[in-house]
Amino acid sequence: MRFLWFLALCGASMVFFGCAVTKPVYNSTYQPIEIESAAKGVTIAHTTPYNCKILGEAQGKDDATQKDVASVDKVRDGALNDLKNNALAVAGSGKRIMLSITNEEAQCTAFLFKRSFLA
Repeated sequence: MRFLWFLALCGASMVFFGCAVTKPVYNSTYQPIEIESAAKGVTIAHTTPYNCKILGEAQGKDDATQKDVASVDKVRDGALNDLKNNALAVAGSGKRIMLSITNEEAQCTAFLFKRSFLA
């Protein structure tokens, strides 16, 4: 009977200490993708403007995997900066570019971190 209590106590303490020392390791602090100086004039339209012609399609994305202090708004800003940079590359320089966003989605992925137990 004492042996069973001892095993239960050891098991409970391993679970408690195993959870207590588990801490995710981040590579660095998140920084949104920087916008290029030529892409600062690119605007985003919320409705389709008249007298505009489609010059092409562009996609923007940003990744905050394994980064610390990443909010949805910061990642969205980084993706918009990437979109503006890519739209400038598609349309070419010397043109006034207005973007119309047709699809926006956030994809979240969960990662399991390794646990370290006290020996």
